[in-house]
Amino acid sequence: ECAPLTECGPTEYEAVAATATSDRECAPLTECGPNEYEAVAATATSDRVCETLRVCGAGEFETEPPTATTNRECGSCEPGTFSGSKANRCIACPRGFASTQKNAEQCSQCQAGKYAHQIDRSSCVDCPLRGMKCANGLLIPQDGYWTPEMMLGTRKQQDQSNAAVSTEVFEVFACLTAGNETCVAEDKRTADVVT
Repeated sequence: ECAPLTECGPTEYEAVAATATSDRECAPLTECGPNEYEAVAATATSDRVCETLRVCGAGEFETEPPTATTNRECGSCEPGTFSGSKANRCIACPRGFASTQKNAEQCSQCQAGKYAHQIDRSSCVDCPLRGMKCANGLLIPQDGYWTPEMMLGTRKQQDQSNAAVSTEVFEVFACLTAGNETCVAEDKRTADVVT
C-alpha cells in the first residue's frame, strides 16, 4: 500500500531523504540567536549554520557592524590611541599620556622627565633643559619664565591644574627680573627668548 510523502514546511529542511520504502524526515531549521549570524544558508536538504558574532577586543574598534548573514569586522587602534572591549571607535590618549603600539587598551602616563604635549601621542619626549619643566607628563613654564600662550597683563603663576601650552612648537622667555616667580606684562615685552 502506498502513502503520500511528507512535505517539509517553510521552517524545516529534509534531514533524511525519502526512499522507495520510507518517508522523508523533516527537521526544524536552526534559528540564529541574538549573538549569532547565519554563516551558511539553509537549503532544502541542509540546515543553516550559525556562528557566534565576533566581539571587538580591547585595543580594537568596530569597522563594520554585523548583519543577519555577516560577522562584525574589527580594526586595530593605532599608536597614540586606545579602546576598551566592544568599542566602536578608538580614543586619543590625553595630554601627558602615550601608547606606543597598536591595539592598546590603555595609555601610559609619561615617566618623570618626559612629556606628551598634545593628545594622540605615540611616545613621550624629553623635557627641555631650561625654561620649562614636566609635571604629570605635561609641560609647564618654570618660575621666572613665560610663553606667548600666557595672556599679557596677567601674572604667570604655576597653574594648579598643571595646564600645558597648546602646541608642540613653543617659545619660552625669561622674565626680566631674575628669580621672579611671576612675570608682569612689562617684564614680558623685552624678555629674552630661551632656546
